[in-house]
Amino acid sequence: MTYVNESLAKGLANRVIRSTYQSISNREPLILSGSQRRICKSIHRYCNKYANAVIIDERYTNSNKWQLVWGEWTLISNKGIPFFKQGDIKDYDKIGFDLTINTRNSTVFKVFYVVLSKHALQRLIMRAKQPIKNSHDISDFLNRLTKKLLFASLELGIQSETSDSKNEGYVNFEGKFLPLSYQSGINVLGQKVGYSTIKTLMPEHFDGAKSWIDKNNPLAHKDSFLIMSPCFIFSRK
Repeated sequence: MTYVNESLAKGLANRVIRSTYQSISNREPLILSGSQRRICKSIHRYCNKYANAVIIDERYTNSNKWQLVWGEWTLISNKGIPFFKQGDIKDYDKIGFDLTINTRNSTVFKVFYVVLSKHALQRLIMRAKQPIKNSHDISDFLNRLTKKLLFASLELGIQSETSDSKNEGYVNFEGKFLPLSYQSGINVLGQKVGYSTIKTLMPEHFDGAKSWIDKNNPLAHKDSFLIMSPCFIFSRK
């Protein structure tokens, strides 16, 4: 498949948003009650059933101390608010990954996101060289990238929270260049929230990508959230 032109990509981006909205609205709710093992098994079933839900990391799987890190690619409103309770579809124009940390004693959620900007969604459709027309297609592409993108975004968040000078970076994926920027804020519950935004997507041979790559290394990161979590400010109660 060749590149998609910009006009068609804009229309397909709107279709992807509508399809994702319908997919999320029509699914069965995830019920988190009972023992920790029961909860974690329920999350696994949910992630197996829905293409946009991804297991990120886990440990102690054979005990009731099971720890499970997972998340979903969901909709983000033009005000930066994630899809939580169904609202007007016109309020949503971005797709983002919503991280959840589930342990025996607590659940931390809706405090860290990886957000695909509207511009980046259009450029992904234009340059992915694979059909992206609905929520299943976007999940198929993003799920291959999720862990690498999330871990790099967490590393960028950690660097940004400990240094005023580091809030941008990039990752490479299947010959593509994805620049990231990080910012933090406070949500309606008074919790600190971190956002890592994918600004665009382009092949590595494009001039804009080459100039970044020549001057900077990609974001280095660990391959396990649970190794990284002691440094992760948003996982602390």
